[in-house]
Amino acid sequence: MLQIPYIVVVLDKDYELGKSEEYSWDLTNRGMHGEYFSADSIKMNDSLAFLTVGGRTVYGGGGIMPDIFIPIDTSGYTSYFLQLHNTGVLYQYTLDYSAKNQDILGSFNDYNELYEFLKQQPLLNELTDFAESKGIRKRQTLIEISKPLIEKLLYSYISRSFFGDNGFYPIFYQDDPALNKAVEVIKKEIWKPELYFQYIDSNPVENSNSAASISRNSVIKPLVASA
Repeated sequence: MLQIPYIVVVLDKDYELGKSEEYSWDLTNRGMHGEYFSADSIKMNDSLAFLTVGGRTVYGGGGIMPDIFIPIDTSGYTSYFLQLHNTGVLYQYTLDYSAKNQDILGSFNDYNELYEFLKQQPLLNELTDFAESKGIRKRQTLIEISKPLIEKLLYSYISRSFFGDNGFYPIFYQDDPALNKAVEVIKKEIWKPELYFQYIDSNPVENSNSAASISRNSVIKPLVASA
């Protein structure tokens, strides 16, 4: 299974003795049902609704529906990328590269300087050659499709070798849609549900492209208005 760094918030959920495997596969099953890609695929059980002190409605049996739904982008997840990642070849290449170039890579003052340097290096070509030597044949069309994702991981892993997580996460998440949306609503001071709904109402174009309206159902919106 592909393991990409992400944050999972686990909330109260029913657990029955003897069903540990079913519980463990919950996130995978949600993905198979399309819940990471379309808010319409997320089904809430109204019978398990609970009103918080702050006026929010949350649902038992699966967690909280976000006020702003951001679908996961898997367009770069080609079979070639999955081979690189799941076999550990991509990560192994970054370790080898970091070790072989330790003197120059370790001379940078911060991850930004290292990142700018790495972007000028032929890392992708070297990686595909390395992968081929490990039995993963080059597939140029798929390489081009996955190029942004592969390069992001190359830069992130190498940077982590020298600056730890402080060098990894800023690079890996710099173009993350969910994180960027969170920063946007905080900067615009529209992070509260009622404020965000007002903003969306006053920006029809953004409203038409936003999945936030999924949260504005007949149960939630009245509660937000009265909170």
